[in-house]
Amino acid sequence: MSYRLVAAAGRLATASKNMMNGSGRAGFSTKKYAPLSRSLAEKMQHFQIPNDLPVHIKGGPVDMILLYITGFICTVGVIDCFRVYYQLAYPKK
Repeated sequence: MSYRLVAAAGRLATASKNMMNGSGRAGFSTKKYAPLSRSLAEKMQHFQIPNDLPVHIKGGPVDMILLYITGFICTVGVIDCFRVYYQLAYPKK
């Protein structure tokens, strides 16, 4: 039993070394990718600006509206869940 454990640990160590060296199957890729369009590169730069905003509101006012609508729908759903629980716990006679 201990031989199997030692063999598995050896295989794990070899696999982790290969991944760190980039020679493993899940290692780092050296592929060349197609160039980005200018508009996509500008959008990527816009979302990487360090302005202390979460990524889901960096899009501007439209993102804020979508965030508030989502929060409202979730709140209504949770309130409705409690209403259903109450109705199931205390049914009408």
